[in-house]
Amino acid sequence: MLKTTLKAPKTDKKTKVIIGMCNSVDELSAAILSFWDREGVSGSSYSFILDRLSALSLKTSVSESDITAFTNLASAVLGKTFTAAKKELGYGKSIFLTKAGEITRVHPLAIENQKIWRFMFVTGDFFRLRSVASEWKNAKTPEERDSAALRMREILYPIMVDNIKFKFPAISAVMSRIGDLLNDQMFNIFQMLRVGTEEPASQTLTSESASDAYQQRKTTGADFLRSMSVPGRIEEAKAEIANMLDSKNPESLEWINVRNLFGERAEAVRTALLSGKFGFGSPGEQDGCANFINSGPSHGAEWLKDVIQTSIKKVIPQVELIREELLNATEINDSQAEEWISGIKISRALISEYDIYSGADGSFLRDLKAVFKLARGRIRTLKNIDILRGRSFANIQKKQIALNPRGGKRALWHEVGHHFEFSNPDYLLMARAYLAERTNGENAAVASLNRFYRNGVYGDKEVAIADHLSSPYIGKIYGGYHIDTATFTEVFSSGFEYLAQPNSGAISLVNSDGLIEFVTGVLKEGH
Repeated sequence: MLKTTLKAPKTDKKTKVIIGMCNSVDELSAAILSFWDREGVSGSSYSFILDRLSALSLKTSVSESDITAFTNLASAVLGKTFTAAKKELGYGKSIFLTKAGEITRVHPLAIENQKIWRFMFVTGDFFRLRSVASEWKNAKTPEERDSAALRMREILYPIMVDNIKFKFPAISAVMSRIGDLLNDQMFNIFQMLRVGTEEPASQTLTSESASDAYQQRKTTGADFLRSMSVPGRIEEAKAEIANMLDSKNPESLEWINVRNLFGERAEAVRTALLSGKFGFGSPGEQDGCANFINSGPSHGAEWLKDVIQTSIKKVIPQVELIREELLNATEINDSQAEEWISGIKISRALISEYDIYSGADGSFLRDLKAVFKLARGRIRTLKNIDILRGRSFANIQKKQIALNPRGGKRALWHEVGHHFEFSNPDYLLMARAYLAERTNGENAAVASLNRFYRNGVYGDKEVAIADHLSSPYIGKIYGGYHIDTATFTEVFSSGFEYLAQPNSGAISLVNSDGLIEFVTGVLKEGH
């Protein structure tokens, strides 16, 4: 009997996967020669995997069954991480990487990157990339192109940084596979990642027509507020102050309190109260109640807060009513809001902590759903909501909100309000028109935010319009020192915040900001 020294492979998972890859006797023979020799499993030759890699790399469209078979093979033999593969390959690592690089045209150093290793040998998305890119190039309708873009994101986001940029390993992998489809320019990939429904709406207004559009929305909002008796409540709030501070009546207890608490500044405090300047007042002058609260004696500050609260409590219910009426009038239903939320990547830690601070489970998702309904679905640019321990912010480039969970609904609605403006360029133009009206058309009428506050903490380049808004922050502009060139504003973010926090909304109304009228006009009237 002829005795053979060839050892039979063990019937473990690795063996089954290798044999399962073979479609013919010749392939099975190649597998045996590649993986099993006279010493058993050698680990020194992986030509079988490289041959399969070469076969797939030559195809412009690779079937799912072929991709699955290859990734099962690679994972079973080499492991699911480059760390595991490096251990398995041993001294043959450099040879394997060099040959894999020659086959795929991906730089060997890029293949060593964990994300790219997974991209090529574990998920197999490297092989899917070309067919999806071709679908995008050949799309006949916006819907087909958006569908391809979404699939492209599924493939590429795992190898990107924060879903917005590529580093060398990813660039090498992408360009090797679809460089010709990108006209050999990597930046063209970002066009393929755009989804039309997530891009800002088209701008239809000019600077001139935006002024008329703003006036129309302001009128709509003012009519809406009148229908809920808001002007009457504002007058009642001011009358309450006037009755309390009758300087002609020497027996007026509150007027005596003002004089005793604020001394020589008593008349300035009284003037601020009577004029409804419950905020910080004008830049330099700092003649609003909030500045007197921050700079006066502690007992005087408490008294002033109580007086303001007594006044605005007549208006607070109306702000709550405005919000509820807007939510009731929206055409966005719960299912649509939930579908929108499902497309946003949200930090789980944020949801948990937000709910804890709010004192009710489910608060975050309820508040997020509500603000989308408030906006009537006109938010297209928000795709990521992350947790932040510092000051919350919104970012248009990253399609992101970074939110401090302690800020609650007020902060959430404020940052979503930014994306409402980001998503609608026409609203930015209207916001500029609102700010320009407050400065009587003086586009350069801006001042450092620090000039509005006693002991301001803002940066030197942070500016707002020179006005006496209830909060100077409403008038903050970005992108320069002129209203007509502002790249974005705090108008809608403040408006959304004040609808979430009726106390601030009431102060804004009594202060005659005109903000609530404008923002509710935009929310009330479709555009």
